[in-house]
Amino acid sequence: MVHYLGHAYDNLTTVDVVCHGVPSPMVWQRYLTTLRAGQGEITGVSFRDKSLSGWRRYDFVAQSTGGGNVRQFYGDNIYMRGFLHDLYLRPSCYACMAKGGRSQSDLTLGDYWGVERTCPDLDRALDEDKGTSVVMIHSERGRRLLEGLPCRYRQTNYASAVAGNPAIEQSVTEPPKRQLFFAQLDAEPLDSLIARLTVIPLHKRLWRQLHHQAHRVKMRLRRLARD
Repeated sequence: MVHYLGHAYDNLTTVDVVCHGVPSPMVWQRYLTTLRAGQGEITGVSFRDKSLSGWRRYDFVAQSTGGGNVRQFYGDNIYMRGFLHDLYLRPSCYACMAKGGRSQSDLTLGDYWGVERTCPDLDRALDEDKGTSVVMIHSERGRRLLEGLPCRYRQTNYASAVAGNPAIEQSVTEPPKRQLFFAQLDAEPLDSLIARLTVIPLHKRLWRQLHHQAHRVKMRLRRLARD
């Protein structure tokens, strides 16, 4: 925004977001078509639903007029699988010009991935398994804005934030199979194409399923203890 306007304005506060990447709108529309075929009109989508499994083991949820919801652990949802393999991000995402604070924003917002490892004391103080965000202050205007917000926060360090979320500084690498994906998109069903190009070894799939189920049991026990 500041680059576009040419200079900062006294009545303008700018905020940018740490972004993994933006998926192709065309691929998303094709995935929606497959959902509609089985569920009816889609009325809502949550890519990171925390209601059952919390932040660390979030679900993909699609609500529909058919009365039923699609709920899948994010690692089992075929669309999320392709997204997290960077298979169909937009071309500009592989060489993003806004990384490392170059956007000149007042604040940067992002996920504090890995906070439980890099800052365990901070994690215990803030975490409700709903997610911990990182806020990077780039100006005095940004500092005043943050200090005026009714939220809990603690000071941390930049290196810890980057350790868990390298997208703060680095663009993702374009996968070698991306060109093949788009070349085959019209010749193969979307779900089978994504599955074929993002093969996950059996032992990793089994471990992930066990870990996910164990985490859900832990979440239910926590809720019972609170009630």
